[in-house]
Amino acid sequence: MQELPEIRAIALVREHIAAERLDTTGYPLDQLVAERFSVGWIVFVPVQRGQIAIDRAIFYVGDDEVIEHATSATAPLEYAAGFEQRYRQRAMT
Repeated sequence: MQELPEIRAIALVREHIAAERLDTTGYPLDQLVAERFSVGWIVFVPVQRGQIAIDRAIFYVGDDEVIEHATSATAPLEYAAGFEQRYRQRAMT
């Protein structure tokens, strides 16, 4: 499967948030960033320096455009490992 472009991953998250009517108070969508991992992107709004984010929204977007919504309560590397496994299972079907 081809790698999903970063800009597309961010756009998909914006569309997902709008479709699900998620509360974005204190979560400015114009500040979304994406970090690449093995099978997709982790998309989030970074916290400002000196702040701590508890249960901050994090979105995992696979190269197959599947989006999973999680929070910072689960370590991103831990969640990404499970996401990768689910991605590989989807790819096999």
